[in-house]
Amino acid sequence: MSLKEKLIRLTEEHKKSGTDRRKERDFWTEQVYKLYDEIQSWFREYIDEGYVKPEFIKTLLYETGEYEIDIMELNLNGPVIVLEPMGCNFTGASGGIGLYLSSYKANKVMLLLMRDNNDRPYWELRKSRKDRMLFNKQVFENLLEDWLDNTPDL
Repeated sequence: MSLKEKLIRLTEEHKKSGTDRRKERDFWTEQVYKLYDEIQSWFREYIDEGYVKPEFIKTLLYETGEYEIDIMELNLNGPVIVLEPMGCNFTGASGGIGLYLSSYKANKVMLLLMRDNNDRPYWELRKSRKDRMLFNKQVFENLLEDWLDNTPDL
């Protein structure tokens, strides 16, 4: 796709009615909370045993009008994993969440809400433009293990 085609597409997307934007925002927030539920199910055993404590903090985003959404924190009895929604106004994705170890934002990665060819949503973990993968339990556990093994002062 050429630059001009991309600019035309962005302009058309920007001109969408407020109703369309609200529908996109509602879809995005619904998917964020589904992801939070899924993550809690992945770690249910650890949560029940007290090794992981999910906590939620309200935040405001200001893209398609002001709206509230939760930041999810996974307290690991010291280290805290943060899932911070960044919004639904992303080029090439239906939204993004910053994922990082608290106090180590330099290691932040992105979770992007994507859609497959059948318009079904899925989450993709992106460490860089080229380093990207389907986000699932194993990928998340591997990321957490890497962070916990390679972060000073833990």
